[in-house]
Amino acid sequence: MRGYIRVGDLLLAGDGFCLESLLQPLVFVPETRRLDRLLRDFLTHNWVVVAVVDEYGGLAGTITLEELFAEVVGEFEMEGDEEVVRLDPDSYRLSGQLSVRAWRDLFVGVLPEQEVASLAFDTLGGFVISRLGRMPGEGDAVTIRNLCLTVESIRNGRITSVLLRRDPSGESA
Repeated sequence: MRGYIRVGDLLLAGDGFCLESLLQPLVFVPETRRLDRLLRDFLTHNWVVVAVVDEYGGLAGTITLEELFAEVVGEFEMEGDEEVVRLDPDSYRLSGQLSVRAWRDLFVGVLPEQEVASLAFDTLGGFVISRLGRMPGEGDAVTIRNLCLTVESIRNGRITSVLLRRDPSGESA
């Protein structure tokens, strides 16, 4: 692996560009590096992303400064962020991190209890990704019975907000 290319750079490159010119250096760190030291290195060297390698030299994954910061200080929500906001009688704004079980409790009858118990994910965002079968983009939607779930916003690969609209006229696929 020689480096990485930022999607934004790729989109702005235009015609006749060389991928080599967009290549950013990639820093490799062992998975045993302490988080406090890694955080210091990110800040000292202005790294954007690092590749984490296992003891065999294989790629264990990547990590960004924001992900590292969340790991060190924990996830937190800004004051005033609500998981469920009723917009009108037939639509809601839901947090992508809303527990699927809590979501089901709000909309009893949408998912059968046995289906909820067998879910392989915990959040509404995970549910939407599972139904789409791929990583979503803003505006992607899934329909369950008479509900349409539309991805409103994504941050760092996570669904942060979903618009739920209910079609009171009946059931959909």
